[in-house]
Amino acid sequence: MWSQELIEKTRERQSSSLTEISWAGRSVPVKNEQVRVLLLNVEHNAAQLADTTSDEHRLSLYETMMKGLVEAQQILRDEYKDDPVSHFDIHIVIFMIFIHIYI
Repeated sequence: MWSQELIEKTRERQSSSLTEISWAGRSVPVKNEQVRVLLLNVEHNAAQLADTTSDEHRLSLYETMMKGLVEAQQILRDEYKDDPVSHFDIHIVIFMIFIHIYI
């Protein structure tokens, strides 16, 4: 229990350093803290895939990654839906589309 709390606090600190994602030659800021934590968790699980030989563990890691990505997309959708001003800012719309494609 204690070690899980420590892991979560470490990931939260790491998420503050994940301020943007880079993909396909572009960088886009990731402002939502929850999304940053979820993306770090996905990266951590992807790194664990290389270290495991168990098919069950691999499947579990893939499931965890997919759940995290779905949750990140839902958070971004809700955030966009709740901010009507962002619907008219082309830069925000482009960033949102890019992040959704990335995920």
